[in-house]
Amino acid sequence: MSALTCSKLNFQSRSPIRACGSAGTRRRPLDAMQAASAKITQTQDLPPTLTLLEDAPRRTGGWVYRRELHSALCNALCGVITGTNSTLADAVWDVQNRRQHAGRRFSLRSVGSPLLVKGLEFDHVIIADTEQLERNNLNVALTRGAKSVTIISGSATLQAARSTPAPAQHT
Repeated sequence: MSALTCSKLNFQSRSPIRACGSAGTRRRPLDAMQAASAKITQTQDLPPTLTLLEDAPRRTGGWVYRRELHSALCNALCGVITGTNSTLADAVWDVQNRRQHAGRRFSLRSVGSPLLVKGLEFDHVIIADTEQLERNNLNVALTRGAKSVTIISGSATLQAARSTPAPAQHT
């Protein structure tokens, strides 16, 4: 591959990468994301990759689907760049190990079912639709609040929903 064609990148030669127009010249200058992407293909260094990962969500319309994974990857790259870890594999292990011991962070306000919050503790808990919760799930919900539990219900009496009995087995 001697020359670049429109929308094709030359990964074999380490020459500067340019987007081509009909005459072989750029129509528009590269924006920051395109420049960072081009720099990644030109070098084996990790800082351009970190720059691209950190800048992508900040751009208009940028969105990270798995913020926890994105943050872990950025932290691992930082660990290698700063020399804290010698390899990316060591850095990823280190980040995941620290996160595992620290536990998951929740936002200021979280919504979840009793199944999702089982084993966790929160300062304040609000329980809605208690009539829909079975006894074991109501117990889980009632025991999650460390400082307060607020119950929103249509009835003054707290009653759990009847659980459906398991089908009888004939032997």
